[in-house]
Amino acid sequence: MNGFKYIKSITTTLLLFFVFLLIPIINPSLNAQTVNDNKIASAVGDARGKLNIVGGITELGNVNISSDAGLYDKIASIINTLLGFVGVVSVVLIIYAGFRWMTASGNEEQITDAKGTIRNAVIGIAVIFLAFVVTNFVTKSLIDVFGS
Repeated sequence: MNGFKYIKSITTTLLLFFVFLLIPIINPSLNAQTVNDNKIASAVGDARGKLNIVGGITELGNVNISSDAGLYDKIASIINTLLGFVGVVSVVLIIYAGFRWMTASGNEEQITDAKGTIRNAVIGIAVIFLAFVVTNFVTKSLIDVFGS
């Protein structure tokens, strides 16, 4: 009987999701509005220009992996990429543990395991953040002392 309730709840959730997804598509009041393509293109161009200005100021997106990048830059970039992947794994673990907790149905052993997984994943994210900070600090210090 529990399996039937589970399938029924999933079916209901998916049905509601698709119903609410289709409402904006078939709503005729949205089709009554006129669209000024020039105005939209102008707004998009303005926003893109402002984002490029901010990106230029912050040097956002300037990942220096080219041949003129130094050894320390390359090592830091590799370490930061690996830390990013591990961070994603930690977030997935938190989501998985939350799912296990929500589906534990009062089973204390599963709840305790889920809490432990969440705690360990949060500690892992804190360690990853500290490793990221230390890596960037050490790399910047090495570049300042020895050059790239």
